Amino acid sequence: MVIKSQRDYMPLFLEKVASGNYLVPKFQRDFVWSTKQIVDLFDSIIKGFPIGSIIMWKPDGEEFDTIKNIGGIKIKPAENEVSYILDGRQRITAMMSVLYKEGDFTDGYYIDLEDYTIVRQGRGNVPPNYLKLSDAFDSWYIVEYIENIKRELEPDVVRNYSEKAKKINKQLLSYEIGYITVYGGKIDEAVEIFSRLNSKGIDITADYMIQALTYNHKSGFLFSDKIVDIIDALSPYHFDNLSRDTILKCIYNYTKKPFIDCKTEDIIQMKNLPTVVESVKNDIIDAVKFLSEQCEVRDFHLLPYTYQFVMLAMFFKENKVLTEDKANTLKQWLFYTSYSGYFTNTSLANIRKDIEIFRDFCKGKLQNPMKGKQEIVIIDQFPEYLRLGAVRACSLVLSTILPRLTQKGNYKRLGFYIPTGLSRERKVGNAICYVNEKQKRLLRDLFTGKVSWDKTFERFYLTENLMDLYYKGDYKAFERQRRNLIREAEKYSVSILVDNVKIV
Repeated sequence: MVIKSQRDYMPLFLEKVASGNYLVPKFQRDFVWSTKQIVDLFDSIIKGFPIGSIIMWKPDGEEFDTIKNIGGIKIKPAENEVSYILDGRQRITAMMSVLYKEGDFTDGYYIDLEDYTIVRQGRGNVPPNYLKLSDAFDSWYIVEYIENIKRELEPDVVRNYSEKAKKINKQLLSYEIGYITVYGGKIDEAVEIFSRLNSKGIDITADYMIQALTYNHKSGFLFSDKIVDIIDALSPYHFDNLSRDTILKCIYNYTKKPFIDCKTEDIIQMKNLPTVVESVKNDIIDAVKFLSEQCEVRDFHLLPYTYQFVMLAMFFKENKVLTEDKANTLKQWLFYTSYSGYFTNTSLANIRKDIEIFRDFCKGKLQNPMKGKQEIVIIDQFPEYLRLGAVRACSLVLSTILPRLTQKGNYKRLGFYIPTGLSRERKVGNAICYVNEKQKRLLRDLFTGKVSWDKTFERFYLTENLMDLYYKGDYKAFERQRRNLIREAEKYSVSILVDNVKIV
């Protein structure tokens, strides 16, 4: 294999992409850049800053299916030998979609000639000092732009904008793109080099490497697309914020190793990966249904530990039918590991051991994965704040607060209503949870005096005495007493949920 660094002017480089000499393989990710990323890219180009090297690969005889349309530009069939773009699809798509007249964003991005800032702008009411980037990229349209502003502006202003427009045109046409070409070798070797040469100094993401190394042009299997399918399927359960890394860990359950010891290579070596991914999708959906319907985990961010989710997916890999006994055991296990801080206060060696114990439970070799666990006594660890990044706060919300608020179909999102006069920090005593807009309106009406307190408000941990304190303006007493009320309720909830955890 040979590695060579080269540079081309941007118009020439993009033309090689449009003419099919530089191709984007289908195993590349879809275009996902935001407006800010596109603006930042062109800001760098206009200022002459580097945008990172594009990484290319020219294989010996190996061919891949490629993307036929980039940013709205139809790619022509190549007449000569081709190179594949391994890194740079996002930057190239942004440049072509904005600079080419046929591009998807040709009418969307401008440069303000007053201060050279890049702006996103619609077609209507475009000020004369805004020069469309696709016009700036073409000398002919620069002439047309100058003729147009002559009809609107004073000669001195026209002269100023004309000089700046010509300067931008020259900058775009003379901007050089650096690229590194890997000659020869197989795709796995090229991707390995890519991971080391990545222009941002960041390792290639695991799911991209898996997609590149498992791509099959006959079946069209795209690993990252399947990950997206899984995430999309979780949207009805409010779990579409599940991280891609968590899904990879669930796939690791199909190896013989504990998932904490697996590496990307273990997935790449799977001969039946498409089938495994489809099975993992079912495992994950079953785990999400269990968490949502039986444990009040209505959103992935409410789950105390990611490891809990991966292990539940392991359970549903082995158990397609959930019995009532198994459901009760899993629920106890979830709250035991949450309240004991198990995945925080232990070593990897202990976690490996417990994964194996849990795997035996999943396979029916054990009746209880907590067998032999000592009773956990939690002393004075009640959380001060409802920060859902903290395991203890998540545990409180799941065990004590949400069960009183959620009913079938009424969960939309977890919000926190803080009445006027109380501390603005999200403390247990003052932040009142709600799960939909109707509950939020009820709380607002109560605290503004539009409705009177009744027993229906007890689900929010609000009593008649607490409301009297609030209306009298004794906010500190309100916060303190409500906090104590929730604390006592949690002790009772935990005693019901799990036998071998006590809060004193």
